[in-house]
Amino acid sequence: KPEQQPMSDEKRKRTSGIDRALQVMDILTERQEPMSAYDLAKSAGAPASTIYRIVDELVERDVLSRSDESRVWLGPRLMRYGLVYRARMDMFAEAKREMQRLSQATGETVQICARD
Repeated sequence: KPEQQPMSDEKRKRTSGIDRALQVMDILTERQEPMSAYDLAKSAGAPASTIYRIVDELVERDVLSRSDESRVWLGPRLMRYGLVYRARMDMFAEAKREMQRLSQATGETVQICARD
């Protein structure tokens, strides 16, 4: 009986559905225009059937929206997430972190000004 070799990590490694969904949204964001599921699959280097399934699920959940030409674009649910994120974000705390990083990188003083 021949001894079975364990599968290599490369053969076992699969991309999760969440990773593929994020990849679809990242591609759309980078391209900044609606795309077909086929073009998304080509850009992602993923099986078309996988991308079609993910696109359909994201459209059903309003994460993507489908145009008349069957191309997809970022959907209204993402806008809601973005608005909630922005409302809870402390702009000055975020700016302070970036200012400290910039000051350390340049050795210069960094200031922020805001209008009342």
